[in-house]
Amino acid sequence: MGQTILGGALTSIFGGIFLIFCNVAILSQFGILFVTTIVAAFLTAIIFFPSILFIFGPDHKQGDLREWAAIVMKRLGPKKILI
Repeated sequence: MGQTILGGALTSIFGGIFLIFCNVAILSQFGILFVTTIVAAFLTAIIFFPSILFIFGPDHKQGDLREWAAIVMKRLGPKKILI
């Protein structure tokens, strides 16, 4: 997954670098903004987000659908269906 994010970031950065060297001021400013945004998003996706998931991620059986279904069935209890 990291290779896909890196590939997308690099192609976008290389495209934005060409905008930075344009003679038109608005395109140059857009290129700087674009490259800065892509670099910040890349660093967030590779460093910050996995760290946050590691710290606040699921513990023990949290997120296990079988455990959730067992809790729901226990609370509902055995019901008879009357037709």
